[in-house]
Amino acid sequence: MDRIAGAVTAAAAAFCLTGCGDPLVITGDAPGVMRVVAGTPEQAGDSLAETATESMLNHPSGVALGLDGKTYVADRANSRIVIVTAAGRASVLIDHSGRTREPRLQGPAEIALDGNGGLLVADPPGGRVWRIDLETRAATPIAGTGGGPGSDTTVALETRLLEPTGVTAAADGSVYVTERSGHRLRRVDPAGGIETLAGDGMPSFEGDGGAAAEARLNQPAGLVLAGSVLYIADGGNQRVRTLDLSSGTIQTVAGAGGTGFGGDGGPAVDALLHDPVAVTLTDDGSVLFIADSANNRIRMVRLESGRIFTFAGTGEDAYSGDLLSASETSLAAPLGLAATPFNILLVADTGHHIVYRTSLGVLPSP
Repeated sequence: MDRIAGAVTAAAAAFCLTGCGDPLVITGDAPGVMRVVAGTPEQAGDSLAETATESMLNHPSGVALGLDGKTYVADRANSRIVIVTAAGRASVLIDHSGRTREPRLQGPAEIALDGNGGLLVADPPGGRVWRIDLETRAATPIAGTGGGPGSDTTVALETRLLEPTGVTAAADGSVYVTERSGHRLRRVDPAGGIETLAGDGMPSFEGDGGAAAEARLNQPAGLVLAGSVLYIADGGNQRVRTLDLSSGTIQTVAGAGGTGFGGDGGPAVDALLHDPVAVTLTDDGSVLFIADSANNRIRMVRLESGRIFTFAGTGEDAYSGDLLSASETSLAAPLGLAATPFNILLVADTGHHIVYRTSLGVLPSP
């Protein structure tokens, strides 16, 4: 997910999550509010109304928040990208549903702003990574052959990608991509070259504490970049791992490798996750959020202490309503996360066909 700043305002209020050490505080229009900002709960469709909350989405996946306050939503099953303005109006940035000519966006997953007027889109079923120019709305593939003939070359557009799912951008113009069924992490350089940073195509867990180039991944998905450190949702390994781009080493920061739910309040590396698919960070880098999708929860890790807690989700997937606290809000297989320097957290509640927004803040210890 991208961490480009988004200018979104909110009235000040606070809700302290208990047991979290330095309390994490949610600021918004009610203490601990999770507000629906796009989609009609439990209704999948493609109709757009005047407001985003009267519009319909179909399995929204990736989310991003721009400098102008616009929220971008990868409306996965509709093969489109939807824009939600700060005033709550909905429109379509690009729509490839029903389009027959190639190339076309087929089922967008994670999205990320590149900081240079473009939106990056990972398209797993299409086998490509795209860049959409936000001014002209032109969509251009930057990596992948689209499932056609290709090999593991050094040219991004000639390399066949197997379910490119996660994407994030670096300040130097590099684009990082995960291949979920290819079990690899790739880097696309600004000149269009591509290299493998981790994974050899075999689904396994290997290499922690050593060189990423010799490590193995298992169904990696979401990405977020903080300085020189990439956070990787290593979904099939039930872990979140980091790759230090300076040293080239890889290690686990959350997840013990077992499938399930457990460990809240304790060390994140001992916790149980179930298909972690997306990650994002607060702007100060102190808190990591994880979309623990099969547990229907958003988990948070305080990186200084290494402890993990549930931030949102009850574990049940029945829709619980709008404007509830994070701990009371039920989620259904959340697949997308994005946080901004203004401490806005977006959650793509995929199974409910909606996007939530809440505001975050950190207070000093009492």
